[in-house]
Amino acid sequence: MQVFHAEMDKIKGLDEAAWKYLNDIPPYLWTRAAFSTYSKNDTIVNNMSESFNSKILPVRDRPIITMLEELRGEAMERHVKLRTQMERKHGRLVPEVHDRLDKEFIKSRSWTAKWIRDNQKAIFQVTKKPYQYVVNVDEASCTCRGWDLSGIPCTHAVAAICWLHRDPAEFVHQAYTKKTYLKVYEHNVQPTNGENLWVAVGGDAIEAPPMKKVVGGPTKKRRREHDEAASRSRLRRRYPKIRCTKCGGEGHNRRGCKNPPMPEVKNLSLYY
Repeated sequence: MQVFHAEMDKIKGLDEAAWKYLNDIPPYLWTRAAFSTYSKNDTIVNNMSESFNSKILPVRDRPIITMLEELRGEAMERHVKLRTQMERKHGRLVPEVHDRLDKEFIKSRSWTAKWIRDNQKAIFQVTKKPYQYVVNVDEASCTCRGWDLSGIPCTHAVAAICWLHRDPAEFVHQAYTKKTYLKVYEHNVQPTNGENLWVAVGGDAIEAPPMKKVVGGPTKKRRREHDEAASRSRLRRRYPKIRCTKCGGEGHNRRGCKNPPMPEVKNLSLYY
């Protein structure tokens, strides 16, 4: 939080209105410095909901039963695919976390860990001038809060763990292990019969809702927030500038031209 307050002071010096806007939002909603360490997740983006939105895009305009059946079938295939892929992997951790830990190990080489000689061999001071942090290996904690939030040893924690001649992978939270991953996907999404085998229950017939006529065709694009930037993944079509055939000027045509006509010449291409 010390770093957070220092950065907020910088923002206040640049733009007090922006600082006031951010200061009115509780820090635990948007800054890692105030996040709870219970969930072991340090992300602050909505990638999960964006992935879900992209997956339902082709089917979300269909009738409710059809849409749910499509999503159930997709989930059924996804469970099998992810479980099969993970069963082929080797090692204790899932691949993404293993790769992240390798990067932390490389960065830890420039940090120096000093043991304070406690009985548990757990508390270290990890230094790279001018920065310095305290690591508690037994509590899986570092004062940078990286290990606390994610459950994955940070650079400073890896330096301390390597001083103990231990494998940093042993100190990764169990949520990121192959065993836990397979446990999440051990339950299958059960298949169902088609509409031709449904049991008639004698209830009222379900009728389609009344049609509402709207201008233009139905849109499938997600509605953007008022302050959300437009996508730059698609190139816009560029049109040539309009040129007046009367005066040769740009930005208008001869119908509304009030300028004097250009002198007559044999080669009009000089003006284009």
